[in-house]
Amino acid sequence: DEIALFEAKTSGASNFLVRQLYFPFRALAMRTTKHIRSVFLSYSDETGVYSMYEYRFVDPLQYRSIELARQAHYRLASKPATERPLGAFLAETMPRRPAEEPWEMPQADDVGKIARFATQVAKGYDHPDAIAAVFDFDRRQSLYYRKAAEQFGLICPGAPPYALSDMGLQFITMRTSEQVEYLVRVIVSLPIVRASLDHATAHTGTLTVRDIEQLALQHSSIRGDTAQRRARTVMAWIRWVERVLGKLEVNGRRLSL
Repeated sequence: DEIALFEAKTSGASNFLVRQLYFPFRALAMRTTKHIRSVFLSYSDETGVYSMYEYRFVDPLQYRSIELARQAHYRLASKPATERPLGAFLAETMPRRPAEEPWEMPQADDVGKIARFATQVAKGYDHPDAIAAVFDFDRRQSLYYRKAAEQFGLICPGAPPYALSDMGLQFITMRTSEQVEYLVRVIVSLPIVRASLDHATAHTGTLTVRDIEQLALQHSSIRGDTAQRRARTVMAWIRWVERVLGKLEVNGRRLSL
């Protein structure tokens, strides 16, 4: 017989504090003779992948004797959140013309967290530090996601305290499928995303981060490392769209990332 201890985090967490596995391990080790397995589990909203890392303590009395024993990664197959293809969203959605630089966007790669931002604001987490604590962000990340939630129309513009917009109030009451369709429409309406999808459709049917970066350099004032960071965010959002739709299909043609 054995006991498995899990420490779990969302959104593809790449690290954790050793004590989060060690102290529960030590507490149980003093109470049982069963073999104890210590597992760190993370889930990425961006890729839909569950990652499990099993660790062991070579010397049970030594905190720093931790070592990785094995790891595995899984993606669960599921029905798409909506049956509508990407082409339908593109056909019904016009590119937006924001007041700011049309190709500007915050470095907030996790669409799931952008959506949950609205839910947390509704619960009363309406300041940067409160949001940072909920999502395990630093303050700068908290501000990036606030900007993204604002860009998605979920919260009102302006300084804290944050408040849900009229759309945000509707969003938190929607069914999951309705929320997904709203988010997809917002994403494909952004000029940088629309141009990237149009480029892939008109050319090879494939899209890379490098393609998006080149489009940003050609069609906006974004330069240098900023263009690369924006391209990675755009790709993360498009990958999220691919995951919730099941595939990226326009006029019968499937796009690949």
